[in-house]
Amino acid sequence: MSFRGCVATLVFLVVCCSSISTLLFTTSESVELLIPRQNESSYFILSNNKHLLPGHNIIINILLVVISIYGYFLIRNQEKWNIALKLNHFLKNIVLADWQVEVLRKLPTRYTSRIFGRISNFYVPCCLRQPLFGFYAYMYRCNLEEALVSDLTAYTTLTDFFTRKLKPGVRKIDTDVAMVSPADCTVLSFGSSECDGDQNIQIDQVKGLTYPLSTFIGPAHGMLNEICKEDEEKKVFFCTLYLGPDDYHWFHSPCQMNINHRRHIPGDLFSVDPRLLRHINGIFNFNERVVLSGHWEHGPFLYAAVGAYNVGSIKLDIPMDRDLVTNCPISSTDALYHDQSYDPIHQLQPGDCIGRFEFGSTIVLTFTAPKDFKFTAQPGQKLKYGQAIGDA
Repeated sequence: MSFRGCVATLVFLVVCCSSISTLLFTTSESVELLIPRQNESSYFILSNNKHLLPGHNIIINILLVVISIYGYFLIRNQEKWNIALKLNHFLKNIVLADWQVEVLRKLPTRYTSRIFGRISNFYVPCCLRQPLFGFYAYMYRCNLEEALVSDLTAYTTLTDFFTRKLKPGVRKIDTDVAMVSPADCTVLSFGSSECDGDQNIQIDQVKGLTYPLSTFIGPAHGMLNEICKEDEEKKVFFCTLYLGPDDYHWFHSPCQMNINHRRHIPGDLFSVDPRLLRHINGIFNFNERVVLSGHWEHGPFLYAAVGAYNVGSIKLDIPMDRDLVTNCPISSTDALYHDQSYDPIHQLQPGDCIGRFEFGSTIVLTFTAPKDFKFTAQPGQKLKYGQAIGDA
């Protein structure tokens, strides 16, 4: 027990003993007279017993007992709270070592995610849809008034409910800025970076943790050299966005752009919950992801959709690539990545649909822009797709 705990316990015992002794010695034999004070409505006890305090102190002692009990537990709870805060601070600063991450990668996250994916595609009887989907919507505070289909009994599977579409016009695309949010999401991080001597770029995962873009997009990616091309008037910018279970799960184009290449990189399926990102450095380099590359008005643009634990399924709404299937069983003979070129180039306007997650996940944008480009959002801010995220 700490010093404060000892003091609290001592005060508690002293006050309790004093009050109990007072109450014990205050008997009918020791009380000589109970009379009202003159001009006052309170009473006091006259006694010959030298151990007795004046009568009104009995009430005071009772109050002191109550206060001391309250103080004791307050101090003890404060100690527990301080311990919890210290433990929370300690856990927040833990970053797993490489060998610990390798141990975690042995867990069958892909297999269990496929099982969950199959379960989420099971037919749900009509009588269970309202309570099941309604409970999910209540727990995650989903805004069903925005859904194209607000009748919960119309969704036949969990996947249908997770990937529900929005009513036309509920999202307005901000046409006055250079870039808008591609999804309903929470901003995790953003910033600018520079190429190092090895033509590599470090991207912030969270504050204090970074990962290399070259690993994230995979080896021999032609876009890396283009992004690292020296230009005195431009810089490399990045932005990481998290789609939670309560968010609309489709993702869209953040600007006028074209896409000419897709790379699918199979991998692990760690959770991408923001609370976990501070503990596993380079977690996006481990997870399965789909990287779309192309150009916008200011140069090269990389748009990456990162899979996550449970389902891990990423579906593209690009006409020539709708057959893409993610989170498939991987054998030792499989390629490290799968490339697909788009011919003709896929043209997109701000807000055009690109694809969907069949559960929450993450989007990472990397692009070149003029040096005066500024992000208009803040870390931790909730955004709707179509809202401003940056402007030059």
